[in-house]
Amino acid sequence: MKKLFLITVLFVVSSNLFAQEVSDWIKTTGKCIAANITTEEAQRNAVERAKNEAIRQFIPQDITTEIVDIMSEGEDGVNEAFSRVSRSTISGLVVEERGLDVKWTEELGYPTVTVTLEVKVKRVEGRFDPNFKVVLKLDKTPAVYYVRDHGKNDAVHFKIEASKDCFLYVFNRTSDNMVQLVMPNAYIKNTEYILNEKEQDYESMLRRISFEVSLPEGRKSSMESLFVIALKEYYDILSDPDWDKVIEGDLSTLGAMVKIYKWLSSIPASERAESFVSYQILKSN
Repeated sequence: MKKLFLITVLFVVSSNLFAQEVSDWIKTTGKCIAANITTEEAQRNAVERAKNEAIRQFIPQDITTEIVDIMSEGEDGVNEAFSRVSRSTISGLVVEERGLDVKWTEELGYPTVTVTLEVKVKRVEGRFDPNFKVVLKLDKTPAVYYVRDHGKNDAVHFKIEASKDCFLYVFNRTSDNMVQLVMPNAYIKNTEYILNEKEQDYESMLRRISFEVSLPEGRKSSMESLFVIALKEYYDILSDPDWDKVIEGDLSTLGAMVKIYKWLSSIPASERAESFVSYQILKSN
């Protein structure tokens, strides 16, 4: 009965949140370092980040509770959590803005801009583009990779196919239940996918990097996952400090799921596509 009561309360609260189609004024801040870009581009990026942060604040985050409950079901729950996040069609749109304040400082030897403004956000129920698909394929069927006491561990190789030109962002849920951004990364910065191109720019770099599997100490088996998000418009995730923990692989699966959901809420459903695969890691006898 206690559980039923909790679910009922959450439903009422989230319903009230959905009833508010346009937010009150939200004060928001964005920051960008002008490294390898002009100061004008840095300021535009900072404003865009500030607006996206306001959208993340306003769009209801009741899915967080769902993710916690779903992930308690084990590996199947993790798969379903990824699926729930990617199926969400709710996004936000900034409809009014005022009071832009711009401050320049220096950070890491580069000009750095911090902007503050107030915006109003409108909740939008979007639709997926039925002609925009992305698929991530592993190099093994069945998808089983081995960790060895002697000799080299298996490495995961994958190929991505999309139905339209786009930009790719690949995340890995590791065997120790953390999430890391696989690409783009420090070596593979260009993850643009060009339809009908014989070889994508990032593929040659992928062949030079080995994604060897591993297991937490004392474990004989585990599951990992790869999650790809394809966007029609480029997003500079590497220069956004909000993603530092994911880039470093220092955020739990739950924390990453919530962060990814908030990110997707700032992107119209028609502008993105996702794909998810799991694979098993076994200790070789």
